[in-house]
Amino acid sequence: MPVLADQPPIDNPPPPLDHVPANGGFTPFDAMPFLDISLDALLRGDIFFNQNIADEGHAQAAGTEINDHQGQEITTYIEEPVVSFFVDQLTGDLYVENCQERLGQGTYGCVHEVTNVHGVKLALKMPTKHTRADMIAQEIKFLNRLNDRQGHENVVTFHGTVNDISGTGLLFDLCHPRDFWELLTNRGALLEEECRYYGKQLINGLSFIHQRGVLHCDLKPNNILVAMGMVLKICDFGMAEDIEEQDKKPYGSRTSTPGFVAPEIVKFAKHTPALDVFSIGCVFYRMIAGKLFNLTTRDVAKPLPDGFWKDFDATSNAKDVLRRMLDYDPMTRITLESLRGFAFFHQGYCPTSLPESAFDEPPTFTESDKRQSEGASTREDEGREVKKIRREEKGKAVIRGCVEPKVEAAA
Repeated sequence: MPVLADQPPIDNPPPPLDHVPANGGFTPFDAMPFLDISLDALLRGDIFFNQNIADEGHAQAAGTEINDHQGQEITTYIEEPVVSFFVDQLTGDLYVENCQERLGQGTYGCVHEVTNVHGVKLALKMPTKHTRADMIAQEIKFLNRLNDRQGHENVVTFHGTVNDISGTGLLFDLCHPRDFWELLTNRGALLEEECRYYGKQLINGLSFIHQRGVLHCDLKPNNILVAMGMVLKICDFGMAEDIEEQDKKPYGSRTSTPGFVAPEIVKFAKHTPALDVFSIGCVFYRMIAGKLFNLTTRDVAKPLPDGFWKDFDATSNAKDVLRRMLDYDPMTRITLESLRGFAFFHQGYCPTSLPESAFDEPPTFTESDKRQSEGASTREDEGREVKKIRREEKGKAVIRGCVEPKVEAAA
């Protein structure tokens, strides 16, 4: 939003920018040549607080000809883009917002596209004044756990916090401004080749999350980002729970999204990794059928009807995988490990990449692409079969006494 020309000068001087730490000051501006603003402009008052946004904790640049607060009458104004920024009060690091349109908004707060002092573009998730501090702390705990080593390509990368005056913000890799929900809204039902491509990524990402002892508890297309190369990244761990703590607390309903929430959450039953499998199944249904199938609401959970597969066109393998993922009983619902070897993901073409145009239109696949993929799938299946045979032979050898089984030494 540009500054309007011919505005009257500011009558009252702006409040001091005392939220910037003395050790950091505004020096980071000197290291940001991509900004049309300088340290001098800041010090003489060209940066000022607008009350409408001061509550959100960032300031705006209103042009280089604003009143210098020394009594000089200024009647001309230079139009230029408004600059919003966030300052870490602990380190003095500066993060400048790149555009006036926010990337997203949810129960936690707003997501902004920002640039750090090194010119790197990131996504900054800032809370509102209504966001509970314990929820912020909990999400940070799980994000640190998921990113303490190398992380995973299908889980959003966490770069730490920004302790701005408005609250504690979370820094992530910058993905597309459009999430997976927008892709599904634009496209409707996806090709089964795309469903395999996206489905494998979701299974891999969720498996990693569970291996780190975390339940997501709010998986839905809005919480799946699309990175460059059409790589999916699971995000938003504000509702996440610790797997190991499920037996230590009473079961209770959570504020999850109708249509994607597992029956056990609605029924106040124990939370296990199976609840995330159900949610992924709902996402799969939306991909394959092109519509939502609300088995659960905030108050009601119902099993999958026998004739659900009559409402859309799909292969038997696709319908079978949906039936197993949307099993009403978490004890018999398919596990992620079993899902990896399911026929749907191995019988049929699965692309290794998709073009950016897949956001808006179906991709095209050549026969050459399919032949290469089938060859790779065959080699992968043969490799799994060889490993299986070797395990079986080793087991038989142990039974025959050809191989001495390992025995733990007595304490």
